[in-house]
Amino acid sequence: MKNKILILFVLFTCAGFSQSKLHKIIGPYKDSIKDFGIVALVESKDKVYIENIGFEKNVPSPNDQLFCIGSTSKLYISCLILQLIEEKKLSLDDPLSKFNIIRKNENISANITIKNLLSHSSGIQDYLTATTFNSSFLQPYEDFSRTAFYKLINSKSFAPNEKNEYSNSNYFILKEIIEEIEDKALHYVVEERIIKPLKLEHTKTYYSKNIPGLASSYASGMNLDDFPKLGINNFSDGVGNFVTTAKELNIFIRALFFSNRLINSQSAKILTTIVQPQGTTKNKYFGIGTLKFKNDQYNLFGYAGRTISYSSAAYVDTDSKQSYILLLNSAEFSKDAADKIIVQMIKDFK
Repeated sequence: MKNKILILFVLFTCAGFSQSKLHKIIGPYKDSIKDFGIVALVESKDKVYIENIGFEKNVPSPNDQLFCIGSTSKLYISCLILQLIEEKKLSLDDPLSKFNIIRKNENISANITIKNLLSHSSGIQDYLTATTFNSSFLQPYEDFSRTAFYKLINSKSFAPNEKNEYSNSNYFILKEIIEEIEDKALHYVVEERIIKPLKLEHTKTYYSKNIPGLASSYASGMNLDDFPKLGINNFSDGVGNFVTTAKELNIFIRALFFSNRLINSQSAKILTTIVQPQGTTKNKYFGIGTLKFKNDQYNLFGYAGRTISYSSAAYVDTDSKQSYILLLNSAEFSKDAADKIIVQMIKDFK
């Protein structure tokens, strides 16, 4: 059993400051956290600011704590798809009928395109309901194969291109397509195309109770570390089970949007292209491979995620080229509170 959080750490990059802007933002939450912590990071004007409250493990620095990042993992899938498009191995307009790995299912239209999957405009039913997710966690040795995945899609949510609706199924299928094209498991593809080029030392493509430095998982006051993670990994591969640190998540998202180290500038523009099926105005937060932050005052693109007891957010401001990372490990910490922290980070670093 991991040690509980006992102390408040404050670490930051700019010498001479007794308290950073970030500490003022997340510091007020220190009295409300008992068994978890928060790490916040902003890169602004070539300076990286990082702060945390909490932390419970024997790691070189609490800022090096690892977290499962949930659906923020989808950014890595988007990156791989765009790399394959640049290499002419794939096209945004390719239909699912082109791929052998996609199992026949009357509820998955053969005309659904890669663009539909990336922008959540496919109409494919979301397989990852609370019931199926909990089942994969509590019964990790049951059948959570790709066959089981396709069986769960037993209805259509809407016709392709009719609207946008968030569905984890889209990214599970994108993962399947990547593996078919590359003829290897996702783990190896990410290692070769993202982890090694960026020299990431702590980023994992799976979630495990045996990862050193991983922040403990708590829900309803219970430590979930000792529960097997096999079922979750099988069922959320490429959808929401990546593990990383705030520093490495920041390195990745900035490379994705700003540096041409992973994709070219034309592909980076695709990420910020909003998809609004049939000219709708209410679905204005779905990019091609990203989500736009749901606050119209800011031009932020990235992803946010929640899984088990972890929450994450990774966004870039495409105007100022600033990046914002937030990681924490408590299911009781509300999404609204996380969004408020992100908004305050943006305001204070503008």
